[in-house]
Amino acid sequence: LGVNQENIDIRDRGIFILEPLLVYENAYTEQKIGNVDEVAKGILSKEAISRATEVLSYCGGKVNTISSITDSERTLIEPICHKLQDNAEDLVKQWKNKSGYSNDFALLRDAVKCDFVLVHFVKVKVGVAGGWDFVATGTVIPETSTTTIKTALIDINSAKILWSGSSIERSMPQKHVLTRCIKTLYNTFPGYSKK
Repeated sequence: LGVNQENIDIRDRGIFILEPLLVYENAYTEQKIGNVDEVAKGILSKEAISRATEVLSYCGGKVNTISSITDSERTLIEPICHKLQDNAEDLVKQWKNKSGYSNDFALLRDAVKCDFVLVHFVKVKVGVAGGWDFVATGTVIPETSTTTIKTALIDINSAKILWSGSSIERSMPQKHVLTRCIKTLYNTFPGYSKK
């Protein structure tokens, strides 16, 4: 379930939570599917940001999101947020060098007084629905769709990941699936014991 460093101290430190990036791809060809389910996107955004805010605040962090900052701050950092969100898949990878984002991190840090940025990347692999051929063979056919959520807490000054986690469900991203994935993911955050 990802990398957990046990000595993360976020007390009284600013954390900016980006909106999650949700992408769909064909489970067999791995080609991107253009249309994103807007209902799933809305549920994901609400659930992920709410849970992250709860967990990070419980651990002492000072959390901000695009909706909790002033209009002037929002105008200043919206382009940076969109760029970082569009690159969420790269940002959540442990091995990927993030120094190319140093200027964006610095602008974000200076605009909203944060030390960390939290990134969510969600990939839905669309396969076939499961079922049961009870008439002819009695065979159970497993669903081949998956929803994977990956997240990373990045130190803006060093451009290094301090904590990352992931969670997967073998289903399309319905509300109960997303809620379960997000809960599983954040229950691994160091220092969070209110599971």
